[in-house]
Amino acid sequence: MKKLFLIPAALFLLSSCDKDDNENEITTLNQKGEVKVELQGEWSNNYKSVLFYNDAGQVAHRDIDSAYLDVRHTFAGDNMHISHPNSGARESFTFVIPDSSDTDYIVLFQGQKRLDTYEIVSKNDTSMVWEATVDYAGYRDVDANGDSITVTSRKGVYSYKFKRLR
Repeated sequence: MKKLFLIPAALFLLSSCDKDDNENEITTLNQKGEVKVELQGEWSNNYKSVLFYNDAGQVAHRDIDSAYLDVRHTFAGDNMHISHPNSGARESFTFVIPDSSDTDYIVLFQGQKRLDTYEIVSKNDTSMVWEATVDYAGYRDVDANGDSITVTSRKGVYSYKFKRLR
């Protein structure tokens, strides 16, 4: 009878510890303050490309979007607001710049939920580039019959270019 009680109790304790760790992640990350200050202001994401690689490491498919792309990213303190001027839609995030390596990363949160991590590949006073790599990323294609299909690549590399507005 004691064993039946100990198994659920152990499972409860293990799952509750993991949840607490995730909830506190945003407040426990050491940050690169100077990079966070450099991001403050308004930026326009005016270019996005995605390269999908096959198992041999070759580009199997590419998506490039820059014709009408103008997604505004406003950095204010610990917050980043994204607005889409054409639709009026707006989203808000908290961001951190972890001080964990020589590479600069931006990590986005909504509430305490960790969403995305991007490497800041380059940054200066007027422009910056973010990049994210996703293993086994999917893309839309057309098969020999003309039917739309989803193809799974070995990895997708997502690149976002920004220009500073103010």
